[in-house]
Amino acid sequence: MRVAVTREPDLSTRSRRMIALGILSLSLLMIAIDASILNIALPRIADDLRPDATQLLWIVDSYSLTVAALLVTTAALGDRFGRRRMLRIGLAVFAAATALAALSTSPELLISARVLLGVGAALAMPATLSLLRAVFSDDRERAFAIGLWSAVGAAGFVLGPVIGGVILQVAAWPFVFWMQLPFIALALVATRRLPEAGGAGAVSIDPLGVLLSGAGLVSLVWGIKQVGESGLEGSGLTLMGIGVAAIAVFVLVQLRRAQPMIDVRLFRSVRFSTAALAVLASNVALAAPLLLLTQQLQIAQGLDPLPAGLAFLPIAVGAVISGPFAPQVVRALGMNGAVGGGFLLTSAGLLVFSTVSVQTPFVLLLVGMVLLGAGVSVASAAASAALLAAAPAERAGNAAAIQETGYELGLTMGVSVFGSVALASFRANLELPAGLDPAVVSAVESGLPQAAAVLVDQPDLLAMAIDAFSVSFAETMALAALAALVIAVVATIALPRDRESRSVTEH
Repeated sequence: MRVAVTREPDLSTRSRRMIALGILSLSLLMIAIDASILNIALPRIADDLRPDATQLLWIVDSYSLTVAALLVTTAALGDRFGRRRMLRIGLAVFAAATALAALSTSPELLISARVLLGVGAALAMPATLSLLRAVFSDDRERAFAIGLWSAVGAAGFVLGPVIGGVILQVAAWPFVFWMQLPFIALALVATRRLPEAGGAGAVSIDPLGVLLSGAGLVSLVWGIKQVGESGLEGSGLTLMGIGVAAIAVFVLVQLRRAQPMIDVRLFRSVRFSTAALAVLASNVALAAPLLLLTQQLQIAQGLDPLPAGLAFLPIAVGAVISGPFAPQVVRALGMNGAVGGGFLLTSAGLLVFSTVSVQTPFVLLLVGMVLLGAGVSVASAAASAALLAAAPAERAGNAAAIQETGYELGLTMGVSVFGSVALASFRANLELPAGLDPAVVSAVESGLPQAAAVLVDQPDLLAMAIDAFSVSFAETMALAALAALVIAVVATIALPRDRESRSVTEH
């Protein structure tokens, strides 16, 4: 009887490794685009499927909650059963879920599709990063690869609304999903050219760890979202407390395991913890202005969805151009200088946004977007390289899970935390005349989109709401710039000065 032998792809030449990098980047790009493309299609979906308020919330949130619940578990599965296998399964699930979303004829079916999309993304995302270590053994090549990988992730998140806006100009909302299928299928077929990694079976998958990590991350992400939507008086703080408690118990359980699902001991290093914080903060900085800038451009400045979406292209351009150069920045400035310098650029971009008003020329906004894209890309790439290099080969999935958890939490926190700050500032700066209908006052105080909807026939009051939003936008961006500056200082002090992308911790 002849035994079939699986032949690993030949990655001995740089060109073949670059092809592998392209496959991994394409996989990540489709997941990143899907994470943000739905937002611009929501009005069309709401008109067509007629979801109630709760269903609309779940259409948006079910994806990120599913990803948060599964990231730690799927990364451990990759370490145990093989990362290429997890990537292929994840892309297959993602493709099937994308088709289901496009075919949805009810809110319930679309919510189910979004949950499946979250499952596919959770399986595939950690694998794309951890496989980079298997493909690139040379430190310099790996640093370049991670820089490009990070830039593609940031660019995909920004490009989602742009691509969605273009599609919706000429087609119905299901085509937002249909257009992704050929590229997902291409990535799935191309993964045959990737090597297998992991699969040693040394990682323990314990049910208690799965339950605690899933419940903790879901509660934390959901709590952050609730605080962003309802403020501190809602259930958000309780959910966040439950999430923190569950994660704390998960950490204690993992510390007692001889073969933990995720090696939380990595966080004992101040340098590793700082790198993880930098990954989280870079995605907070990326997401924080996007929601508010969308409102500024579409409502305050009156742009249509497509021009408003295209206005974000400079962020993607800044990210894509600067990300691959992160290794050179590390060699020139050291690891601490690269991360700190990236956040300094980010802070400068956010500070530019704090000066934006209805009269601001677009060229100034352009400068802020390029600075933000470049800064986030360099900081995120350098910090991600530090995280991946810090883990031993058999724990590459651990580092990837930590990085991806930071990515998901960062995007959520950027929208929720700074969204809450902006809403509080908006209410504080809003001065409505006495005698208005309480229902109108309540709607206006809910935010600028709601104010624009109820004040469409009252231009004077709408102008007051826009002025209040402009002030709140400036104050929120100034606060975000200050936070980025603080992270820049912390990273410069706490991270090593290594001029190569080697390990940031000792094992």
